[in-house]
Amino acid sequence: MSTKQPSPKRRPDRSPEGHILCGTDFSVHATEAASVAAAIAGRLRIPLRLMHVLDESVGTGTPSPFGAPWRESAESGLAGEVTRLAGRDLVVRPELMSGRPEAELVRAATRPGGRLMVTASLGQIAVSRLLIGSVAERTAEASPIPTLVVREAKPLIEWAGGNRVLRVLVAADFSASAESAIRWLKELRLIGPCELILGYVSWPEAERRRLGSHAPTAGTQLPAEVERTIVRDWHARLKTLLGDTDARVRVVSSWGAPAYNLIQLAQEEQVDLIVVGTHQRHGLSRLTHTSVSRAVLHHSPTNVVCVPAAFGASPSAAAIPEFHHVLVTTDFSERANHAIPFAYAGLSRGGTVRLVHVLPPVSPMEVDRFRLEKARAKLLTELTGKLRALVPQESIERGVRTEAFVREGGDAAITICQEAERFGADLICLGSHGQTGLAAALFGSVAQKVVADSTRPVLIIRMPPG
Repeated sequence: MSTKQPSPKRRPDRSPEGHILCGTDFSVHATEAASVAAAIAGRLRIPLRLMHVLDESVGTGTPSPFGAPWRESAESGLAGEVTRLAGRDLVVRPELMSGRPEAELVRAATRPGGRLMVTASLGQIAVSRLLIGSVAERTAEASPIPTLVVREAKPLIEWAGGNRVLRVLVAADFSASAESAIRWLKELRLIGPCELILGYVSWPEAERRRLGSHAPTAGTQLPAEVERTIVRDWHARLKTLLGDTDARVRVVSSWGAPAYNLIQLAQEEQVDLIVVGTHQRHGLSRLTHTSVSRAVLHHSPTNVVCVPAAFGASPSAAAIPEFHHVLVTTDFSERANHAIPFAYAGLSRGGTVRLVHVLPPVSPMEVDRFRLEKARAKLLTELTGKLRALVPQESIERGVRTEAFVREGGDAAITICQEAERFGADLICLGSHGQTGLAAALFGSVAQKVVADSTRPVLIIRMPPG
């Protein structure tokens, strides 16, 4: 990706309506965060809501002893910040509130039009709050809009001023929160040019199971074929979520906590910002689930943006998927074969259908293994030809390519899921035997197991009655 420095005078031609929010307690760190918020709001040409919260409990649970002089001092501080920040291209709206800072900031973020919350990582917080996280961390974990926690203001101000490219690491996994974080990068690009690095922390054994790889591993090192498949899949997902693949993908193989691997990767890449999605868990689930976003927020030495999983997830904003790789399986039964034409129905021209039949593996306990394997090879050839005979003639006219494979596997559903991962399937298409009631409870079906276990979309085709 090009790192050519943009012109300082370059500004976005147009920006959607909205505003930037910033909380301040007038500390040195808060003043720097306010400067970042002003630079971003000015770049987007939208208002800045500058908020100060009178913390009436001051961490003790008793009313504040300061009264009117405290309020007058806060009003004076806000007025001074407005004078410092406001300019020709920026409108600053001061707001003075009372209550607990994190609660009031989150409440302010629920108002329509909030594009980004900006807060400092440190401020004038009570010592008791160090045990349960700073105001910035608690705000980021509850805010309904993305929250930028500022630890180093200079690169952000220079970037928003059009004087540099921002180096950004986005934390990726196969979750809704990570998808929201990736989608939000479009918003980040409206502010200024970014060099994007996607960081994915993998657990070697889990990746081998997911892909059905039999390649040997050395310690935490991923087999090269597995890493290539992961990189391929993330480029495909970036295309869907972001509209392009203009990002470097870094795969980190580790047995440790993902958050610390991401922080280490951020330091290695010398990034200016980490973008991470958050599920914003509360109550018991907060205690029983390890939060990557919380650990990154608490320990990262650089700037962090937390993007809520629900942010920008409205159905109207979802992109219509394109199918370029469709996997369809058959056991040569009438119901299974009925699904094959549907695999071609929604495929883009130039796409590929992988037609697969799963065969039970050869038992290692067989006495005459040589003769058995020779017969097996003949059978594989015959079955592959049988698969090709099922390819619709019309697929050639549509410019759709077909790959026919016979795979050996002890569990058909697991084999199908692994094949879909290796193939990079956009869709899995299966025929259903339609088992219900007691039969389904006792035996289940391959289709049911694939739906339950696959990370990819699955289309079940039922035969019409009769």
